[in-house]
Order: sequence, then structure tokens, then C-alpha cells
Amino acid sequence: MSLLDQRMRIDLAKRLDGEDISAAKGISVAIKDDISSKGLPSYFFGDRDARTVVVNLNPGENADKCDNAWDDRTSGFGTSLDSFIEKYVDEQTNYGLKHGVVNGKADSFDVKQAAFLTPWVDSGIGLSANPDWSDEEYRLEAKTKVICNKLQLELVPYASAKFDIVKGNIALFRPFVETLLDEIFSKERTYIIFQSAKFEDIFKDYNKENSDTFEFLDDYQTNGALKNNGTLCGRCRVVRINYKGKTCRALIAHTFPNQGLSRAYDLMQKYGAFCYEVYLKKSK
Repeated sequence: MSLLDQRMRIDLAKRLDGEDISAAKGISVAIKDDISSKGLPSYFFGDRDARTVVVNLNPGENADKCDNAWDDRTSGFGTSLDSFIEKYVDEQTNYGLKHGVVNGKADSFDVKQAAFLTPWVDSGIGLSANPDWSDEEYRLEAKTKVICNKLQLELVPYASAKFDIVKGNIALFRPFVETLLDEIFSKERTYIIFQSAKFEDIFKDYNKENSDTFEFLDDYQTNGALKNNGTLCGRCRVVRINYKGKTCRALIAHTFPNQGLSRAYDLMQKYGAFCYEVYLKKSK
């Protein structure tokens, strides 16, 4: 059983017994904002066998809102642990279909991810090379594909509105990094992308206990601003990951979370193209 599956069983068994999730309570001292310990965690979205893996810090949602949504989000899941997990996995795998083109709206975060990944050749997601971001129908299609056809993981699966790290407790993230690596290396992957500069500090701390797992290659910044007459430059770094006798390359997309790119899909696509070029350069 994978570490991610083990984590799901432990956490969800606690909730079905009416208890708080112990791991959420434990990691809460490493994150300055409130953490959901009673809400439904988001361990993954999409295809766990996908060639492209994108990793976020955690689900960006107010902790109380997530806690209060437990009953609604688990309606029909049943009360036995096995059936609950089976239903949960089905929901997370098919989330894009249920909340995409058929019943959904073009959520800006998912469209942002689609824009970033558009230039990444052979990602397996199936995005158009020439998207029209002004077209709501296309944005819905892109949202559905980007959720369904990649694997999205969360470093910490428990929701919080923000993710500011308490540096003195950063070592508490090490087990969560181990779970990520176990899941990522369980299949052959083409692209692995970590969508925050904060992963650098977390990985450097992980190396203190697991030396040379993460090798940090040169970091790069766009020659100019992403937008004419603007000041926002794009930055990224390629890392080499060594885990249990295997090695792969991954990219840390420092600028991805920047609010200035939230709905600027053309600029996000431009930033994604820059990151892809860096990834190819450092993969030679």
C-alpha cells in the first residue's frame, strides 16, 4: 500500500470515528494560519497514473469553511471505511468531469494551471496549442482536461486560507515530502512541477535528514517583465530528485502563485513557456 493510501486510511478512519485528523493537528504548528482538521482532505485530484504531476502546498480554503462542509462533501459515501475510501477515490479521480464542462464553471485557478501547462509538449493533458482564453467554452474544456488528465498532489492535504511557514517547525513537513516522493516515483512521469517557491525551503530542510535527495540546479529569471511596461518577472529552478535508487528532474515554478497572474492567462502561458524552456535546457 502506498504512503498516500496509508495516510488516507488513517485520516479518514479518525473522521469516521468522529475525531479530528491527528496529522492535521500535528502539522498546524508549522503553518501560521488555521488548518482544517475536521474537513475532507484533498490528497489528490485526477489520474494517479498520469505522466504529468503538479504539486501544490495545500488546498487553499478557509479551515472553518472546509470543516463545516464535511457532511455535504461526504454525502452518500457510507459509513464503512473501505466503502468511504472507494467513493472518495472515485470522486477525486473524476472531479474534473463532475465539475468541468458538464456541471461546472471555468474556475480561474484551474484555467491558470491549464495556461501554464499549454506549452509543455507531450504532457498527456490534451490542451490546444493555440488556445482562446477569452472563450468561456474553451476555458471550461481546458479546466476539465487539466484536472482529469494530470495528477495534482498537495504537500499538506488539509485546507487553510494561507500557507505561511513557521520556520522553527519546518522539519514537520518531512513526512509529507516522503509521501509525495513515494507517490511520484510509483509511476513513470514525464513532468513534475512544484508550484511555489516555498518548496525550496521545505526540500532543503528534508535534505538535512535525507542528504542529496534534492539537488538544486541553477535558477532562472525572465530577461524582462512578463508584460510590457510591467515589473513582474518570472522565476523558476530545476531540481534533480534522487529517491530509492531512481532519479528524475522536476521544476519549481516560483512565480506561479503570484496574484498578478491569476486571471492573466496569456501571461501565465508565457511564463509556462519560459519554465518549459528552462526544463528542457537543464534536462540535456
